[in-house]
Amino acid sequence: MSTEMKRECVLFAVLTLSTTCLAQSAVNDCKLSPDLFNRRTTVAKELDSEIATTRTKPRLSTSEKNLQAQLRAADQKYHRFMMAISEMAMQHRSDQLKACCKENGGEPIAELTCGLALHLTQQNTAGEFVLGFPTSDNLQSLWALDEIANVEQTPKSIPTLFAPDGPVSLYITELFKLVEKGDKRALQKYLELYLQADGQYAELMQDQMEHLFSERPKIVLENWTSIRGNRQVITNLQDALSGDQKQRLRLQFRRYCYVNPSACRDLITALK
Repeated sequence: MSTEMKRECVLFAVLTLSTTCLAQSAVNDCKLSPDLFNRRTTVAKELDSEIATTRTKPRLSTSEKNLQAQLRAADQKYHRFMMAISEMAMQHRSDQLKACCKENGGEPIAELTCGLALHLTQQNTAGEFVLGFPTSDNLQSLWALDEIANVEQTPKSIPTLFAPDGPVSLYITELFKLVEKGDKRALQKYLELYLQADGQYAELMQDQMEHLFSERPKIVLENWTSIRGNRQVITNLQDALSGDQKQRLRLQFRRYCYVNPSACRDLITALK
């Protein structure tokens, strides 16, 4: 055998071994402990309580350090799971992706990660995606997604499928896309989340809601009863929009008053 052929054989063997190892690693990272989320939640609460108690002290207590280490360990396990799901989705390994998700059915972080991955790769329906979105009483798992995705605090730590803004913003945006299409179930989940969001997520949803009013007036009028029921939406719009912007919106909605005359009058009055 020539030297060149030997090199090719070695290279082939290395590549094959590398691929096998990566596949095995992905399989291992699919196995989440059923009680991992409950343990993570307990540790996070204990850490918050410890920080509140010792907030005036210049240094972290031993207890705080231990709790931080436990929380980081849990998030690293979840992060490896996210990375595995992301790689399977990006590489179109649908069978592996579905098997991995099925293996962790009922696990809060796994279900949200999988629900988003399957939605982005068009392997579940819009109805399934919306159904899997947590209710306002159970948003803890949703807010945890970004903490997990950023646990390594490096530029490439966010799994590629959820980059660049992270899974929470992506989840909100994908839900909003369905709202724009007139999906009433998506709107209900979106409005529930709107009341709970804060910080960067509240800003994102406010921008999206302004977009809905300015670009999808027909959808707003068709769903005015639900939107009006969430008083915070109108209050925030009144505070955020200038007089000229409100005037433009009123003119915009008058063009669609035939859709729902009563709602149109209500809305025009609300935007004064």
